[in-house]
Amino acid sequence: MNSPSPYLSYRIGNNEQRFYFDQRDTVRIGRGDPASGLLMDLTLPHSIPGVGRHHATIRRQGTEWVLVDGSKDGPSKNGTYLDGARIVAPAPLCDGSQLLLGTFPIEFCQPRPSSSGESGSLKQVVDTPALDEIAPEISISMADLTVSRPAASGGSSIWRVNFDSDSSLRSGSNQTTRSLSLFSDLGKALQISQEVDEFLENIVTTLLLHVRAESVSVVGWIPERNEFPALTSRNDNLQAERRGVSRTLLNKAIKRGEAMLVIDPGADPNLGISSSIADVTSVIVAPLWQDQQIRGALYVDTKKGIQAFGQHELEIVSGIALFTAVGIDLFEQRKRLAREEKQRQRLTPFLGKEVVDRIVNGQEASMAMVVAPANVTVLFSDLRGFTTMSQHLSPKAVVDLLNGVFELLTQAVFQHHGTLDKFIGDGMMAFFGAPQRLDNHPLLAVQAGLQMLSAMAEFNRSRAPDQEIGIRIGINTGDVVAGDIGSAERKDYTVIGDTVNIASRLESGVAKPGQLVIGPDTYEAVKHAFDCEPLGLTPLKGRDPIETYRVLGPRT
Repeated sequence: MNSPSPYLSYRIGNNEQRFYFDQRDTVRIGRGDPASGLLMDLTLPHSIPGVGRHHATIRRQGTEWVLVDGSKDGPSKNGTYLDGARIVAPAPLCDGSQLLLGTFPIEFCQPRPSSSGESGSLKQVVDTPALDEIAPEISISMADLTVSRPAASGGSSIWRVNFDSDSSLRSGSNQTTRSLSLFSDLGKALQISQEVDEFLENIVTTLLLHVRAESVSVVGWIPERNEFPALTSRNDNLQAERRGVSRTLLNKAIKRGEAMLVIDPGADPNLGISSSIADVTSVIVAPLWQDQQIRGALYVDTKKGIQAFGQHELEIVSGIALFTAVGIDLFEQRKRLAREEKQRQRLTPFLGKEVVDRIVNGQEASMAMVVAPANVTVLFSDLRGFTTMSQHLSPKAVVDLLNGVFELLTQAVFQHHGTLDKFIGDGMMAFFGAPQRLDNHPLLAVQAGLQMLSAMAEFNRSRAPDQEIGIRIGINTGDVVAGDIGSAERKDYTVIGDTVNIASRLESGVAKPGQLVIGPDTYEAVKHAFDCEPLGLTPLKGRDPIETYRVLGPRT
């Protein structure tokens, strides 16, 4: 009695193929790399996503066959799965074991001994399997589908599928295995994809591996122009190929809002099918729904000479379309979250958390980081006595002390919706009114300045008189240019203009330690809220004298 050779069963496009082990004790599986001398026993097409050069090995171990992930150089990038579970150690195989390499399913078959064996190093099964063997009626757990077939229109038959919670799909032979294989492949297509384009390519490949089709395309839909831009397309050999699609059928499926199967579309004069797809036997068009809107469609067809699609394929494509739409939405959310995180990281050094959250969440439509005129209030502060003190401290002690002080000052800025521009040695610059537009920015800036004075007074209470740190503050209101300013390599959000220069001069040339001095425009905006001491016309370095005022505190 001959011992039949184990074999691997898989599909490339419309063709079921078998690889017989014959006398081999080891079978290496992957894409290979002939240019570098890396040859596989079973070489898979390079167009199959997720399959490595040497992805896995099956070897004889005593009387058993075991599956091993990767090669001597390490595990495969996208993993090897056995019956739905990723393997991390050699795993025993048995007849009917389901393998998944990347997104590519393979079945391990080990026939029982018989009087005659069938063998061959690589055999292509040329007999076309029955439709139920290729696309059985499966139970799609993500949603129930109902399929209806209206009266034939012209020479064609139109089937369509929609969702109905009161119905369920019928069961067929090998239902569980094939259903798990399909949804395992779909899950892997989503898992291994880094971008939405790669995900769509993997979806198309998965569909071609599970549905006997000539080609599969994913198209978008621009309703304003009724255009269907091609997103990706592959033929039954899993090669990228731009295929013609019927706008008539796409429009009909989108108008109905449900998946549609058309058999022999060229025979129906009412459809007005173009000659480019006249040789098509059957077409399935399944809309892609996102947020209650159709964003595109799956377009699957067969040509003459290949058995036409039926109800089973319609159900499968409909389920895959639903999964595809969900996947696209996940990638769009991932992209949006990445964009928000990048924006958050950029804004956090300048703005308080509350303001950052409002910008990122789109609650402040007026906020913009582009260069534009703005009316703001600018605040400069500087520490007095710190430089002398730091000469007697270790570098770490200096840094710790300065960080502690800046933490107090920064809190005052953020709590009053200000923007932290920069630290300048032991000084600081902040402004109020950009990028968040604030009608009361002069008031908020003065309140922040008074909080800084109060915080430093409290800070000094626990220090010896010769270790106290003073602070002086200058504030000015006026027009500036705000936005991202700098070189191509480095830009910072800041404000520039004479308003900034005056605020700096008020701090460095007018204010004394423990004082907050403001310019005339700021005074006019806050005099109703604060007691101020006029300092008269004050000369400023490099410009004409201006009226200045010392803020004493809130009006009582």
